[in-house]
Amino acid sequence: MQLSTGVGVPLLWSSADFTDVAVEPPLSATARRNGFSLLTSLFLGVSLHSRLALGVGGIASVALLTDAKVVRSDGAPVSSEDTPGNLNLFAVLGPFIDYYPKARSGFHVQGLLGLGTIGNSDLRDGSPTGLGIAGGMGQDWSVSEHWSIGMLARVTFVAARRSDTFYPARDYALMPSLEATFAYH
Repeated sequence: MQLSTGVGVPLLWSSADFTDVAVEPPLSATARRNGFSLLTSLFLGVSLHSRLALGVGGIASVALLTDAKVVRSDGAPVSSEDTPGNLNLFAVLGPFIDYYPKARSGFHVQGLLGLGTIGNSDLRDGSPTGLGIAGGMGQDWSVSEHWSIGMLARVTFVAARRSDTFYPARDYALMPSLEATFAYH
């Protein structure tokens, strides 16, 4: 079992294709945001070997983001008033692998692949879901026979599609983070 908590720097961008009856060809728009996030993760698994663990894990983050900077493909100005709130939620849930190249060194690499979602404070449109990927590396130090404390640098990526809005849209989130870890072996 591994529990972690930390801070991240999320980068969120959305792209939408839409048709404006007054303009040919159809236009697209891209909105970009960045900010600060607090995150936590919980990984539960089994050790297959002293250097390898497999299991299921989840990462959740709450992010405070800047106002969207919206750019339309034809260069026309776009109001960002229609972009939903500045509080966003990111989550990834799926199987993980945690590998220690040298069993007693404490250095490890970790990967997670699963279902990802990007939510916002305006829940009327639902949350887009799609692929979530996370990878990181860290260092653990034993504090007792079964417990260790460590640091983990991780990058999480989510690619999600919104199909319940008037215009089809794709949302992406990339979040590097630094986390403190607490593990029970």
